[in-house]
Amino acid sequence: MTDTTEELTNQTLFSNQEPLLQGGGSSSNPVEELTPEQIAAQKKKKKLFTLAGGFGIVLLILVIVLAALSPKRQLVKLQASPTPSPVTQANKTEMQARLDELNDDLTAADPSKLDLSIPPVDMNLTLDPIPRQN
Repeated sequence: MTDTTEELTNQTLFSNQEPLLQGGGSSSNPVEELTPEQIAAQKKKKKLFTLAGGFGIVLLILVIVLAALSPKRQLVKLQASPTPSPVTQANKTEMQARLDELNDDLTAADPSKLDLSIPPVDMNLTLDPIPRQN
């Protein structure tokens, strides 16, 4: 009765650990000894898996190198350019005439095409206040 109360109060000792601590060896799972033929078969399998893995890695590297060195295929994008309809004076509306006039004014007022001189700058700067004239 003291064992069960000790098991209930001592939470560091678990019942499934007792057979491991008491027995010298575990007799429930005996280690199977392999025959030389089984050992040779296991070594052969390991060697086969190693070779297959190495071959797979070499094949993967080869595919990546070939993909990197292959000429790039470029798609040619065909774009249809709209053909402008001929505009004559007869079918020009008042709005289109005004737009053309404004467009001409805009190109004429382009500051990058105008030759303007640099404006004069007053180089006599002083820190004295300007006297007021009353």
